[in-house]
Amino acid sequence: PRIVTFICLDNETWTAAVGRFCQDVLCLGEAAATRLLRACYETSNDTYMFRSSDIPNTVCHHHAAVAEEVPLVYDVLRCCARLNKTDMLLLGPNLLQDTFLTRQTTQLHGLGGQGPGEGTLVREWAWLSRQKARDLAVSGLHRPQGAVGVKIALETSTVNSLLIGIESSTPLKQDFFGRHHGPDCTSKEVSVFGKRKWRDYRHAGEDAPADLGGLRVSVNGKNLN
Repeated sequence: PRIVTFICLDNETWTAAVGRFCQDVLCLGEAAATRLLRACYETSNDTYMFRSSDIPNTVCHHHAAVAEEVPLVYDVLRCCARLNKTDMLLLGPNLLQDTFLTRQTTQLHGLGGQGPGEGTLVREWAWLSRQKARDLAVSGLHRPQGAVGVKIALETSTVNSLLIGIESSTPLKQDFFGRHHGPDCTSKEVSVFGKRKWRDYRHAGEDAPADLGGLRVSVNGKNLN
């Protein structure tokens, strides 16, 4: 079995989280990430959700660093993907080895006593036989008591929507901060209100929720009571 645990961010769907992890951490191509997602849909009878606080430290260390007095409980979506020999070719040579390394640039706050700041997290992976995984009591191998079955399906539908955006100036004009609204469709350094974007705070080691968008919520004992 190949069991991988990763965080789904507040502002993304589980499918986006799978694709992000496959491409950013496992360094898989878009075709491999898409095939893994389709395999999850094809074996959706083995999909279920449960609550757990037993999450690997290299996955949730930044949560534990800011919630020392708050018990962390995660809603876990467990998906199963069965791949044939042809599918395995998409995983590339590295992931088919008995052991391999991955590197991820991420927030290291809370990992081994680290303070706020970004760094490179190196993980060593090892594929285990099912019996070896049982002996080590690997989380996610067996369906826990109280788990709820989930049916996932891939459907195509038409969605009508209206996107409303706030711009700092009219097209091709200069705004109050000396920047132009051009046709390049790139993110500016500051928002329409003159503040720096979240990504600048993250790069400086602050616990900002996301590079673009995202919400920050302050939770303490008084608010919980």
